[in-house]
Amino acid sequence: MRWLPLATLVLAQIGYPLASGDARTVLTILTVGLGYGVSVAHAFATKGLRATAVLIAVTTGGGLAVEAVGVATGFPFGAYSYGALLGPKVLGVPLVIPLAWTWMAWPAWLAAGQLASRGERTSNVPRRVALAGLGLAAWDLFLDPQMVTEG
Repeated sequence: MRWLPLATLVLAQIGYPLASGDARTVLTILTVGLGYGVSVAHAFATKGLRATAVLIAVTTGGGLAVEAVGVATGFPFGAYSYGALLGPKVLGVPLVIPLAWTWMAWPAWLAAGQLASRGERTSNVPRRVALAGLGLAAWDLFLDPQMVTEG
């Protein structure tokens, strides 16, 4: 039963290329919300309240802050803006965007932990941070062209 949220998330993602128009937009927002919930719930179940609060503060709060600065100033990503399709905005950033950063940051952090500690007894924190950042950057480079195509 504990795999049900993850299975639901996978099925929602499979539905993305099969949907179009408003249905795709709604599915995108629901998928991000579900992904956020799965990541936050997993963090809480495996690491507790403190780690989950840090995850949310750094990735949701920090993601919103960086995106808001980027939209307002063009730094550090260059000039960009978000269309209306992704729902309500705060500081020019759709609320779903920082949720997506949190959703993907948690599995990136977990995978980086496995990679950073290969053959060692403990994780190498700087290596883990670099690998998690690389994972998030790769995800973003994959996703951005799709977002531009969708408007």
